[in-house]
Amino acid sequence: MDAFDAGVLIYAAVPGHPPGRRVAALFRFGGVGALAGAGSVLLLPEVLGKPLRDGCADEVRALAGLLARLDLRPVDRATAELATALSSLALASSSRHRQPAASQHRPLGIRNGVLHGSRRPAAG
Repeated sequence: MDAFDAGVLIYAAVPGHPPGRRVAALFRFGGVGALAGAGSVLLLPEVLGKPLRDGCADEVRALAGLLARLDLRPVDRATAELATALSSLALASSSRHRQPAASQHRPLGIRNGVLHGSRRPAAG
C-alpha cells in the first residue's frame, strides 16, 4: 500500500501538473470507493487548510476526493519516534529542514507497507 504526504496530494489535485498526473494515476485503480493508499490524519489540516481559508471550493472538492480514498491513520508514539529518527538522518545528509508534520507520513508508510514513490504506475 502506498503512503502519501501532503505535497504529492496537492500536486495530484492540480489538473495537468506533470508530477501530479503520475500520482493522480494511482487513484484511478481499484474502482469507486477502493482505497488508493494510506496517510496520517495530519493530512487533513496540511492539505485542506489553505484552500478552505482561501475559499477555493473546487480545490477543496478535488483534495477531499483524494483524501476520501486514503486510509487515514492516527500518528502514534511508535510512528512519531520513527519520524524523529528518520528526520535526524535526513537533516544529517541535507541542509534543508522539513516540516515536522510532513515527516510523519514516511514512517507511516514504512510501518504499513510501501512508500509512495517506491513504485511507479504502469506507463500508458
